[in-house]
Amino acid sequence: MQFKQSQASSSVHAGSGIKSIHNRPRPEAITQFLLRASQMAVVIVAVVLLSLTSYVLALAGSIAGQVTDADGQPLAGINVALYELNEAGFWQGVYDTTSNEGGNYTLDDLAAGTYRMGFAGLAYPAPYQEEFYDDEISIDGAVDIVLSEDQAVSNMNAQLTKLAEISGRVTDESGVPLPDIYIELYTMFDDPCCPDQWYALNGTLTDVNGNYTIATPKDDTYRIGFFDYNVTLYQSEYYDNVSDLAGATDIVVTGGQDVTGIDAQLTQFSTISGRVNDESGSPLSSIEVTLYQQSTDLCCLGEWHSIRSTDTDGGGNYSLGEVVPGIYRIGFLDNGPSTYQAEYYDNVPDLESATNIVVSDGQNVDGINAQLSTPDSVERTDLLYISSSTGGTVGDLRFADEDIIVYDPNSGMWARYFDGSDVGLRRGGAKDVDAFAILPDGSLLFSFVGRTTIPDVGAIDDSDIIRFIPTALGMETTGNFEMYLDGSDVGLTKNGEDISAIDVLVNGDIVISTKGTARVKDASGQTVGNRDEDLFLFKPQTLGDNTTGFFQRYYLDGSDVGLDTTSKEDIRAVSVDEETSHIYLTTRGDFGVGKMTGDGVDVFVCESATTGVSSACGDFSLFFDGSESAFSGRKIDAVHVEFNVPTLDVVNASSQSLDDDEVVDATEDEFDVEGEDDGDEELVPSIYLPVLQ
Repeated sequence: MQFKQSQASSSVHAGSGIKSIHNRPRPEAITQFLLRASQMAVVIVAVVLLSLTSYVLALAGSIAGQVTDADGQPLAGINVALYELNEAGFWQGVYDTTSNEGGNYTLDDLAAGTYRMGFAGLAYPAPYQEEFYDDEISIDGAVDIVLSEDQAVSNMNAQLTKLAEISGRVTDESGVPLPDIYIELYTMFDDPCCPDQWYALNGTLTDVNGNYTIATPKDDTYRIGFFDYNVTLYQSEYYDNVSDLAGATDIVVTGGQDVTGIDAQLTQFSTISGRVNDESGSPLSSIEVTLYQQSTDLCCLGEWHSIRSTDTDGGGNYSLGEVVPGIYRIGFLDNGPSTYQAEYYDNVPDLESATNIVVSDGQNVDGINAQLSTPDSVERTDLLYISSSTGGTVGDLRFADEDIIVYDPNSGMWARYFDGSDVGLRRGGAKDVDAFAILPDGSLLFSFVGRTTIPDVGAIDDSDIIRFIPTALGMETTGNFEMYLDGSDVGLTKNGEDISAIDVLVNGDIVISTKGTARVKDASGQTVGNRDEDLFLFKPQTLGDNTTGFFQRYYLDGSDVGLDTTSKEDIRAVSVDEETSHIYLTTRGDFGVGKMTGDGVDVFVCESATTGVSSACGDFSLFFDGSESAFSGRKIDAVHVEFNVPTLDVVNASSQSLDDDEVVDATEDEFDVEGEDDGDEELVPSIYLPVLQ
């Protein structure tokens, strides 16, 4: 609506010089005008809304009906959903409501269109079979409901079929009912990708009397599992009294008939408990108590591995629950400021010599106690394990180049740790140890100086890493070998890519140095080069005969820390202390780093190392001076440093000797000629002669 305003006229009075304006509106006139305009706007809006409401009401339709069971009894709480075909050709839910106590429902304010309707129980699991109008099990077979403008459709009724139910009772072994036990229903889907695979369908909880009822969606074969998820006092099981789903008994539902009597009697977990004191008998709190069990996996059959831990309370007491029948071992560790010496039950320093704890069904094993010693009562040291490039003698101990000997700097004592001749590494040659590492589980990793044949493994190359699983070490070494890393699987195929130094980090990454430049693939598939003065990482995905993984350049860039002056500064041995970030190194020959010099019989430390592309050492220090430790005139092939351990205690260690018929090989065990860089030359059949010194 337009409001026309009169135009003001003006005139000038002759001779007066004054301009006058006529017809100027008064303020009260303006107010009245605005009031009348707003009143007219309200009237217009009201008329429009009333017209629209009348129009919508004229178009709105409705659908009503009743939902009952098979006996005609009304069903409340049934979800009634209306579906409409969308542009993609699928039936999509557009309206829904819920049946009331009388089973009645009404869907109001519906636009004209073609619909289909579904009925489903809202209870979980639903006790009634879902269906679609008119009495169809899928929406594809449902009847179209054509609704015109202002049409009220009634008697759209549904009679739902009650689902068959499986029920039972869960108790403990004495018959006491167990509430809140989770019941899982399983069915086998017809899935071509995963035949004979059982899938969890739905679940429920037992009531205060241990009873449960669970609905099944159709006539089929099912299995049931019972789980104590809330308190974990009871062992899980499957019907009928088996520990795994594969061995469970089938429960067959036919003709929609309920199945009763699917009961379970759960076995309580066993426990292992005890008390940890100091030497005076005072209780020790916050001591970590770890439960170990032997592995049943083919990859590491028989190895002890941790499965559960807990801490002692203020009274030094502990209890390990959820223990099933089996054979176990227990370890005690002070995670505080290393106040007390770690030990294993019963009063031994290592897991391999620990006492077995046999646990039977539902048994509470008590009295697995420990009395921990303080470091003051145990002399401690850093032990140095060495493999030499030649055989020889230190003190009265004779050794070969396939052996590992151990040195205690505190006592000056030497002992044989690994006797290679006992396990088939005899008479020098390609079986001489070129690199080794000792893993936390006591097994050893080896790389050898050339192509050879290793017991239990067969033919290997000097780019491979072999694992030795000992059953005994020292004077009479026994055990078995297995492939740990197949170098050819991950691109270590060139002559210069022979492994010369290894260690393994806590996360499983393998620290490697090679005798020449190694060109390998990183995570992105790009080729990266690592020189013989560098340390780089292999990040394994699988290990063994089919090794997979990728390399990461520069764990330690030798040129960044001064190991690039001559070929004699190539890395020959490495041992990493992750706790202090110290890296213990040995080089091929003479070296100079910082203000320190040495040669290939020494072990020096890159202290507080910064690893990665920009490597750095906080400082350098000499850890082992070979010339001062009766090791002069030899070269070190490999080292491992064990930190803060009890001092070496080997009976008659200094008098250990080789077998009478064993020859000490006093020549270098080099099978690749020591040059500047072996480069990328392909491996070809060759004869390698010892380097004469």
